[in-house]
Amino acid sequence: MLSRPRPERITVAMDLAKKWCEGEVIDGAPAFRHAVNVAATIEEHHPEASEDLIAAVILHDAPYFAPADIDLDALLAERLSPDVLRIVRAIEREHEALSKGEAPNLPIDEPDTIIASAADKLVSIDSITARANLSSNQAEYWAQRRPFLNRVPYFLAFAAQAEPHLPPELARKLTVVVRRAADVTEQHRIAACRS
Repeated sequence: MLSRPRPERITVAMDLAKKWCEGEVIDGAPAFRHAVNVAATIEEHHPEASEDLIAAVILHDAPYFAPADIDLDALLAERLSPDVLRIVRAIEREHEALSKGEAPNLPIDEPDTIIASAADKLVSIDSITARANLSSNQAEYWAQRRPFLNRVPYFLAFAAQAEPHLPPELARKLTVVVRRAADVTEQHRIAACRS
């Protein structure tokens, strides 16, 4: 759906995301690239994904980047679909739970939301850990990413809860990157204790 010619719903989502993400950065990369990478991850591991799911993940950061003076709910529901709005807001709620340090509470009756959240985490965690491997000073790199390190227990719990609800290869890859993040967290904790 991401390659041309695209379905109109995907084109609308991409146009909105490109405009709203301009100048924004996620995980050290342009926010629009992050959104497209999440959508591509879903396309790769869940080929039967609906247009609504792909459009929603392209716009999953809209609550943070869309202009404050628009009615985001009305715009998403009218220009895309009520399902796009539902998924975007569900991902926002999950992001808020993560930032508050709450335990994951996956909406088991909303498999699209679980898949979207899993793909978002896979792309983000993989990007952060890959950049660490390129860093000339990993201790300093991780010292500057304390909020990420503090969220690793959430990621572990999320991956365990989500696994039975995900396409198998997406579940496997998410588990791999989350375990890699957990290993790094443990190494960083041990190194900090020795200092």
